[in-house]
Amino acid sequence: METTVPELAAVVNGIVAFVRGSGQEMEIGEVERRLLFMVMEVGRAALAEFVATKGPGYVGKETADSQGNRCPYVRDRTCA
Repeated sequence: METTVPELAAVVNGIVAFVRGSGQEMEIGEVERRLLFMVMEVGRAALAEFVATKGPGYVGKETADSQGNRCPYVRDRTCA
C-alpha cells in the first residue's frame, strides 16, 4: 500500500484534532493509549512510503559490507 505525503499530513492533523477535541473528555491513560496507536500508524505509513520509493533494499545475490567483505544474499523474510 503506497501512502502519499499529504495523506500522512492528514493523519497527523487528525491526531492534533483528537488531542484538542474528543481527547479532552478522556482520562490521560486512555488518551495516551490512543495516541500511541495513532503515532505507530503514522510511522508504519511513513515506512511504507519509504519502501515504496526506495525499495526493500535487495541489491542482488551478493553485496559488500563496510569492510569490503562479500556477503551473500540469504533470503527475503516477511514481517508482521
